[in-house]
Amino acid sequence: MRLTTLRAFTLLALCCVNVWHMAIIREGVGAEPVSAKRNTDSDEQWPQFVSADFCSALVIHPSKIARAKGLTGLAMDAWIARQLEAASGSRELAGSLRPENVRRVVILAEPFPGGNVAFFPAAIIQFNADVDAHSILSGVWKDIHSADAGGKSYFYSRTAALAGAPLAAYAVDSRTVLVAPEGTLRKMIDASREGQLAAQCRKAELSHDMVVLHSGAALAERITKVFNVPIERFYEDPKTDEPVKVVVRDIKTIYLAVDLDGTKLMAGEIVAQNREAAERVSREIGVFQGSLKDQLPQLQALINGHAPHAVAKPASESAAQLLDGFLAATNGSVLSIDMPKPLAWPKLIQAITELQQASPEVSSERSR
Repeated sequence: MRLTTLRAFTLLALCCVNVWHMAIIREGVGAEPVSAKRNTDSDEQWPQFVSADFCSALVIHPSKIARAKGLTGLAMDAWIARQLEAASGSRELAGSLRPENVRRVVILAEPFPGGNVAFFPAAIIQFNADVDAHSILSGVWKDIHSADAGGKSYFYSRTAALAGAPLAAYAVDSRTVLVAPEGTLRKMIDASREGQLAAQCRKAELSHDMVVLHSGAALAERITKVFNVPIERFYEDPKTDEPVKVVVRDIKTIYLAVDLDGTKLMAGEIVAQNREAAERVSREIGVFQGSLKDQLPQLQALINGHAPHAVAKPASESAAQLLDGFLAATNGSVLSIDMPKPLAWPKLIQAITELQQASPEVSSERSR
């Protein structure tokens, strides 16, 4: 990758780190999701840009998370703000991308876009105030050019690329921007046929802090389209691992929600094709959970070796309690997912908060 590409993905990565950091340091989490409930944002039309080739989505509401009590001035926020400014070379740009200024980020996955690439990411970014997309891109890309798709003008860069595909962006309006590799972006702009994932997005309850959505039908359709073989051939291929078969063959939909103001870290459901498929999915989840438990001592040793003493103990306890508390209960063809808040979570929150508030960086940030 060239430097401009690294700068672009540094910005994206830092934004994601900031969102997840705020999720970690908030006390509390999760109301029960109702995946069948219609999206209450009836005026939001962003699902129209979810082309039929996408199979998964992560919906994040940064400004909602940023309203968490006690986050202002914490060291990690200050550090990320400085890194955003350093990566972009612009304090104004870094300010525009701060989580409190971003209403929604929808990260999409397009499987098998071509070549030796497993998937391409794409993003729909919605701001709380008007932004100048050209100015933001100028702070990220070395060069900006214009092109048209379906009579709509978009920007792209010849130097910023992902797996050889130029990165591109389209300003839907003054508060909504699409970002993706150019070929993927053109399909988003001209998404004339609503796919399975877009339909799922329109029907799902998305008012949570974070939501994960997956359409098994969209993934199977994409595999059939790209490889031009019946999906059964994919299942019968001895080179296809069993966990991959389970994901493609057995799962209809996934809906997971995180709300940072309750007693649960995560709740949701996995809908399988039938009862037998649900049992296979449950077994694979159990195997994966068991593998994580086997690796827990190494993780705890890593935490104890690198984290400050005040943080290490509650962090290690939280990791163990998360694995012990995770539950995937099967009822017919549906697996209900439940992840309660660890008992050590409040101590971890308090330890991180006290440590960061005592940091000289926080004092420096507050004095600005």
